Amino acid sequence: MKKQEAMWGYIFIAPAVIGLLIFAVWPILQSFFLSLHEWIGFGEKTFIGLDNFKIILQNKEIYDSIINTFRITIFSLPISIMISLIIANMLNSPTVRGKGIFRVIFYLPIVTMPAAIAVVFKYIFNYNYGIINEILKFFNLEAVEWLSNAKYSWIVIVCILIWSVIGTQIIILLAALQNIDYSIYEAADIDGAGSFKKFCKITIPSISPTIFFLSVTGFISMFQLFDLIYIMIGKNAGLDSTRTIVVEFFEVAFVQTNKGMGAAIAVVIFFIIMLVTLVQKIFEKKYVHY
Repeated sequence: MKKQEAMWGYIFIAPAVIGLLIFAVWPILQSFFLSLHEWIGFGEKTFIGLDNFKIILQNKEIYDSIINTFRITIFSLPISIMISLIIANMLNSPTVRGKGIFRVIFYLPIVTMPAAIAVVFKYIFNYNYGIINEILKFFNLEAVEWLSNAKYSWIVIVCILIWSVIGTQIIILLAALQNIDYSIYEAADIDGAGSFKKFCKITIPSISPTIFFLSVTGFISMFQLFDLIYIMIGKNAGLDSTRTIVVEFFEVAFVQTNKGMGAAIAVVIFFIIMLVTLVQKIFEKKYVHY
């Protein structure tokens, strides 16, 4: 009977396991294999060992794209989590009415396709007829080249990223806040603790696992940033400060059709994400309370 139950269990999980092997594990192994070869997408593959990685170490554009990705991540991820935490804490207050409406409003960007978001904001920040520059002109201020000036383009991307991710973060943080035992706050009130002290000493430690989860998943998603930049910035001068590692990967693998180098860049992305995740796990032991 137990063997029969186990057999049915394997049958039920087989589609998910097969899908994972085909669409996740196999592409990863294939990327590692191709990274050791020179290949343009057809014809014979030429084994070149670690030459692709040596070129990556000497390539300034790839190095700059990694720096750009880290800069966009460092500025957008912590700020988005802080804003989401503040809003979620406000929505968790018993005095706030219409919480369901606010949840829908904040969650709307999540159900919108990134490509659609990019197109809309591309018009909003357009130099000639964008609403932002029209507002600046109304106050007799000079129009700004938001998307074609490397000085401002990365800031625009950071702001849009913050706007587009706080919806999910608010919902997740709000769920975590609602799981905190209210008797802990009542005990703190008896001890004379103020709102700020309760927030720092009770709220933050209680939801630290959720904040850690958002930081890990947020970093991974930021290092996969492509469509927003590709559609909004294109190939103008603003790309100098917004060219992420995935944009560089696309350029090398699909525009230059250097599949071997593209696979090597994908491997580099894989190891960067893995390394940063391991560092986050180290900090988890000290700052996350379960």
